[in-house]
Amino acid sequence: MDAADPLATPRRGVSARLGAVLLVVTTAAWAFSFVIIRQIVADMPAAPMNLARFVIAAIVLLPFIRLDRRLWRSSTEMSIWLFAGFATNTISLRYTTVNRCAFITAMNVIFVPILAAIFGQRIRPLIWIAAITALIGCALLCGDGAKPNIGDLWALGTAITWAMYIWRMEKVAGELQPLAVSVSQIICVAVLDGIWTAAERPPIVHFHWLGLIYLGLVATALTAVLQATGQRVVPAPQAAVIFTLEPVFAAIFSFAVLGEHLAARGLAGAAMIILAAIASQWRPDPG
Repeated sequence: MDAADPLATPRRGVSARLGAVLLVVTTAAWAFSFVIIRQIVADMPAAPMNLARFVIAAIVLLPFIRLDRRLWRSSTEMSIWLFAGFATNTISLRYTTVNRCAFITAMNVIFVPILAAIFGQRIRPLIWIAAITALIGCALLCGDGAKPNIGDLWALGTAITWAMYIWRMEKVAGELQPLAVSVSQIICVAVLDGIWTAAERPPIVHFHWLGLIYLGLVATALTAVLQATGQRVVPAPQAAVIFTLEPVFAAIFSFAVLGEHLAARGLAGAAMIILAAIASQWRPDPG
C-alpha cells in the first residue's frame, strides 16, 4: 500500500473487534429493512424503490465524493454486485416471505468461503464449522415448510451476488477509504437503478416516504460505510458468518414491533447462529 496515496488508509485504524461490531450493527439495519421492503413492495415495485433508496443515499454522501480513476474502477465493479443483490432481494420479497428470503439469502455464508478457497485463500476449519452451523441455525429459525416458489429463486440470486460482493469487498475495503468507496458505488447503483426504472416504467401506487428514508439513510448509506470499514479488518468468510445474524435480528424486530413469537425450534436456530458468529471471530494466539 502506498503511504502517499490519499485514498489508501492503514488497516490498523480499526481493531478486529470493533470491525466485527460494525458488521453486527450493519446486519441489524439490514434485518429491519426486510420488514420495511415487505410493506412497501406492494405499492412500489422493485425498480423505483431501489432507485429512491439509492438516490437518497447518494445525496447524503455526495459531499464526500472523490474523483479518482482507480477508485471508480473498483467501485463500478462493486456496484454491479450491489445492484444485483438489492434488485433480486427486493423482487424476492414480492413473492416469498421474509423468513424464507432471509434463510435463502443466508446461504452466502457457504458461498463466500468456497469462493475464497477457490482463489487460493486458506480457510480455517473453525470457519467452515461456523458457516455450516450458522446455515443450519438459519434453517431452524426461518424454515416454514412451504412449497418452493419463484421468490425463492430470486433469493438464491441474492445469496450468490451477496457472496461475490462480500468476498470482493475484503480486498477493495483494504485498499481504499471506506467512505470514498461507499459514495462512488452508491452513485453507480443509483444510475443502474435509473436505467432499470426507465426501461420498465412500473406503476407506483404510493410513496412510503418514511420507509424510503430509512432504506436510503440507514440501510444503504450508513450500512455501506460500516460494511466497508468493518471488512477492512474482518476477513470475508468471518464477515459472512456475522451476516447470518440477519434473521435473528429480524425475529427480534418481529417480536418487538409485531408481537410475533418464536417457537422452540426458532430459538434453537437463533442460538446456533449467535454461537457461530462468536466462534467465527476467535483467532488462535499467534504466540
